[in-house]
Amino acid sequence: MAIADDFISGSVAPQETIVAYLESPDGEIKPIEGQLVSELKALNAGNDQSATYVFSVGPSDLELTKAQFDGSYAVKAYLTIYYRTQNNGSSVLLTGVSGHWTFYDQSVRVTNVRLRYGCDDVNVQGRQSREIASVSNYFSYDTGYQTYVLAASGVAGANIVVSMQHGTVGSTWSMFVQNTYCNGYASWFNTR
Repeated sequence: MAIADDFISGSVAPQETIVAYLESPDGEIKPIEGQLVSELKALNAGNDQSATYVFSVGPSDLELTKAQFDGSYAVKAYLTIYYRTQNNGSSVLLTGVSGHWTFYDQSVRVTNVRLRYGCDDVNVQGRQSREIASVSNYFSYDTGYQTYVLAASGVAGANIVVSMQHGTVGSTWSMFVQNTYCNGYASWFNTR
């Protein structure tokens, strides 16, 4: 999918806002802005830092009318990465990922969430990446990774694909959310 090219920018987080992409049943792509928040705590008492973003999907995003909706948002998705840095942030180690989602419209449900995360660059021997085909709400994983990667030429972070459905047999939507410390090249896990 062409939208994956938008993520290969080499930027270093945390930024105040980042963009997720919502895909409609007919394949239309709509950007959804994510806001940096700091509600979740680190996984351990080490030197970990974290960056959490929230992505709010509203009724107009899912083509719902106010008559079908009770509140400001239909779904909010949160994605957090935990990491350590060295050499003034030029090297990074992804130590954990977590996330959850909340509903504000009972007619919308999450049918699946796929998680990918990794900490990789062209010089890392072996793969420091993982895909979990389906995660439950309030997921949390310690990566166990040991090798730091260069922020300039590496990628360290996580992404989720949230599959949603409106009604029991209604329209289906998917949202691609990515949270990275660095995104210096295209590895298999940092694209949709």
